[in-house]
Amino acid sequence: MTDAPADPVAGDAAAGPFPRFPRKGRSYLKVLAEVHRRRKPQRYFEIGVNLGASMACFGCDSVGVDPQMGRVANDFTRGKSRVFLFQMTSDDFFASEDLFRYLPGGYDVAFLDGMHQYEYLLRDFINTERYAHPGSIVFLHDCIPINAEMTERRPHPAARRDPVYRSAWTGDVWKLVPILQRYRPDLTMTVLDSAPTGLVALTGLDPTSRRLGEHYAQIVKAFDAVDLTDDALAGYIESLGVVDPDVFLAGLESLADRPVP
Repeated sequence: MTDAPADPVAGDAAAGPFPRFPRKGRSYLKVLAEVHRRRKPQRYFEIGVNLGASMACFGCDSVGVDPQMGRVANDFTRGKSRVFLFQMTSDDFFASEDLFRYLPGGYDVAFLDGMHQYEYLLRDFINTERYAHPGSIVFLHDCIPINAEMTERRPHPAARRDPVYRSAWTGDVWKLVPILQRYRPDLTMTVLDSAPTGLVALTGLDPTSRRLGEHYAQIVKAFDAVDLTDDALAGYIESLGVVDPDVFLAGLESLADRPVP
């Protein structure tokens, strides 16, 4: 989510004139840092580096992709023996690079936070899953928007009603949740109540699966016209079975004693 307030405003759909559904669990950056502490990954992959805050959570060999990296405000090289940065779109990266070249055996953890339009995230997941191993985890960001306004395909802050989240934009990447539920029920999906706009953890990844790619055109045709109203957002969130991040973290096992894939 871009340009969000540092601390989500308390409230819910019934509070005040602007329906809001803020997450109440620990922030996504704290969750990622705790994933590193507990999981002890050796290889990390990220799409959407921006200022480097999420990459700084992982002290291991890392690959980051972003077409326009910001002025890095975080020491994301700390604890890393090797860091590879690619200032290009994720589509171009996967078309020209082999992730195994930089992270032999694939990634232990991946964090996908690139372009906030669902078809980009769908392609990012399709391409990223090809480099998974049995212990890999993929995290998707921004799939639980705080209000319906921030889910617009392109941000129009001047037209927003809610002044607090006028500049916040998750786009429509929330659509990945129902897409994966429909087309990849084999995946284990855990939706985390992580501030400010949620995290989706995916395990049970299958690098040989081609189902999403084979149905890509069908998926886009079906989901292009789907939008969220305030009421629809309330129903969507209620359907997620959101989990406290601390409960998820408590179940993570370390990879330190596992053989390297």
